[in-house]
Amino acid sequence: MEAHPTRKLIFSIIRLMIGAVIAVALVKFAFFPHQEPVKELQGQGQFVLPTLTAERGDIKNDTTFDATVLRDEAKSVKSTAEGEIVHFFVADGAQVEQGAPLLQVKTTTTEQVNVTVPASEENGAEGGVEQQSVTSISYNNVLAPMSGTVSFDAMLKQQVTYNDALGTIVPASFHASVNVTPDQLYALQSIPQEAEVVIADGPAPFMCTNLHTTSAKSTGQSADGASQSSTPILTCDIPVDQTVFDGIKAKLNIAGEQVTDALLLPVTAVEGRFREGKVYLPAEGNGSDPTPVVVKLGINDGSRVVITEGLDENTEVLEFVPRTSQDDQDPNDPMTMMGY
Repeated sequence: MEAHPTRKLIFSIIRLMIGAVIAVALVKFAFFPHQEPVKELQGQGQFVLPTLTAERGDIKNDTTFDATVLRDEAKSVKSTAEGEIVHFFVADGAQVEQGAPLLQVKTTTTEQVNVTVPASEENGAEGGVEQQSVTSISYNNVLAPMSGTVSFDAMLKQQVTYNDALGTIVPASFHASVNVTPDQLYALQSIPQEAEVVIADGPAPFMCTNLHTTSAKSTGQSADGASQSSTPILTCDIPVDQTVFDGIKAKLNIAGEQVTDALLLPVTAVEGRFREGKVYLPAEGNGSDPTPVVVKLGINDGSRVVITEGLDENTEVLEFVPRTSQDDQDPNDPMTMMGY
């Protein structure tokens, strides 16, 4: 049944009116945005920096490092004289003890000496002094500078000069090595003579001796050319009766000091880690800065530090050391997020 003409006309007019309203709304949104000024949001709260007081407790600064087992450095076998190699006491690849003879160098020297010639009445010759050539031969043994496996880089009848490299001795001894940062060394304060070595899936934990610090030289490229720097290393000697292998990973456990009933603060509240540091008292009023207080420090375990002088248990200090430079701020640091 065909729709009534009047009803059809009404529906057409309604559709036109809806389209016109939508078009006007789009024009307004596009060319006449809301112009009323938006009021600036004003913070109603006030940041309060967290504070705390020192507490009594026990602390022990045992330290565990990731270490690497390394073979001791090989030593060069060097000639102790000038001459010709005439004999090898051991074969290449032999195991030798420190001080054992390895090879022999024959040194031949010729020099001019003055010889007194007596007078002879038979032939009428007069006595006097004349020069004669005198040849002397000596034999010098080159000894092993350390115990280990010898590897020669020389042959019989080879002519050598003093301090020429003739081979190397690779030792059968090992050490544990740890790259450490200065703050880790300060945390130890006093280094014991030995440490425990733990090797996963290896022998039972054992003690290594002669624990000490040294440094490794490294060359880096800077803007003005090559520059040399040193990396602090903690190392100790592994007993010769322990079976270990070059390059395996281990844990180095160093027993530290222990203090009981000490006054403790978290390290976040103390500026400095060794002997002396600063804590900060809360600001007394708006616009003022926290007040620094110098304190004496004892050992720390990485999370807490001992306060030996300069602070009592009832004094409130800031939980986090205020930042003094905008250049090195960490956006995740609590003090940075609070505007310090």
